[in-house]
Amino acid sequence: MMQTEKYEITFATLKNITINLDLAVHSWILAANKWYKETGIFVSAQMIEKMLISKDGSSLERCIVITTTRNPMLIPNKVDFYRVLKLVIAEVKADLNNPYTTISEFLINVSFFLREL
Repeated sequence: MMQTEKYEITFATLKNITINLDLAVHSWILAANKWYKETGIFVSAQMIEKMLISKDGSSLERCIVITTTRNPMLIPNKVDFYRVLKLVIAEVKADLNNPYTTISEFLINVSFFLREL
């Protein structure tokens, strides 16, 4: 098992503006490939759509949650990975009309299995 970081990025809109998951996925692919060509670091992602509930429960907002984990065997430098991650996020954020964005970082233990367990 190795220690690494998992990042959770949330794009959320306010005032009932809809976020498009398909556009976010497409934008991420383009940005991740662009920065991979320039840096050699590819930022993979898992994306899902979720609902945010206001504190009084009176409104619901759609958001997109993106999860990525740095593979320390492929990308040993955390600082380099985070720099490229922020570049990818900035491009996707712009493509989505600048939604409210948060980035959470979690220190995790992970095992990568390329073959059988």
